[in-house]
Amino acid sequence: MDIDIRGPRPETLDLELGQRLVTLETGRIARQADASILVRESENTVLVTVVAASEPRAGADFFPLTVEYREKMAAAGRIPGSFQRREGRISDREVLVSRLIDRSLRPLFPRGFRNEVQVQATVLSAQESGDPASLALLGAGAALTLSEIPFEGPVLGCRSVLRNGTSILLPVAGEREDALADLILSLGPRGLVMVEGEASEVPDEAMLDHLWNSIEGLEAPREALADWAARAGKKKKPFAIPPHPEEWVSRLEEHCLPALRKALSESGKAARREAVERILRDYLDRRLNEGADEAECA
Repeated sequence: MDIDIRGPRPETLDLELGQRLVTLETGRIARQADASILVRESENTVLVTVVAASEPRAGADFFPLTVEYREKMAAAGRIPGSFQRREGRISDREVLVSRLIDRSLRPLFPRGFRNEVQVQATVLSAQESGDPASLALLGAGAALTLSEIPFEGPVLGCRSVLRNGTSILLPVAGEREDALADLILSLGPRGLVMVEGEASEVPDEAMLDHLWNSIEGLEAPREALADWAARAGKKKKPFAIPPHPEEWVSRLEEHCLPALRKALSESGKAARREAVERILRDYLDRRLNEGADEAECA
């Protein structure tokens, strides 16, 4: 009996970002992940994988999203010079890029979602003039959009610079050196999700024009990504936020809202935290006493 171990045929999408051609591929590498995207631009290649737990993390009162961006020295054809010939700890640059990706993705998950999600971006090959961080950001948004993880996509992000009065998406190193503004932005289904960057003394009008030009340049690729996800992506898992009883919400607002507003106006961080904890602790003690009195009456 012949067994085909090649798996499904990979799906690809070509995106034009300014003067650059970026190719996204899924279905060939890391097929056990919830979704994986291989992002290519010239000689730059980044693999992004996303996985999510099937159940919420027990006791978590926050969304446990982990993003890790790694630039292996082998991606540039070098071998670590240490005695062990191993990669070192994550660098400051890798930490900052991981945070950029996190801030672009976190707001688009449903409120109340508590399943652990991990996003891994690994640079496989890189040119000295390339920008693999932007490719990792592109791949992370595309992977979550194609996955079955609840996520309000698609989101598309990359670097954009203002040079000689022109907005350039996905610039090479030479185009960044004398740029007046250097931004990294992410565009979601309802507009901008995240903007970060630096600039020289640029007039407000020029900066706004640069921002709008960058948004317009990302809109068409984002729509192409949405069409690709509808064709090649998985159906999203249903997720609904458990409703709170109206009586519980109104009682909490009545007893805690005025005091919380006053506590949050405290200028000191420690004093503010202590005041909030005291209000919530007093409220819980009051509710426990009320529950005990109701049980005695019953």
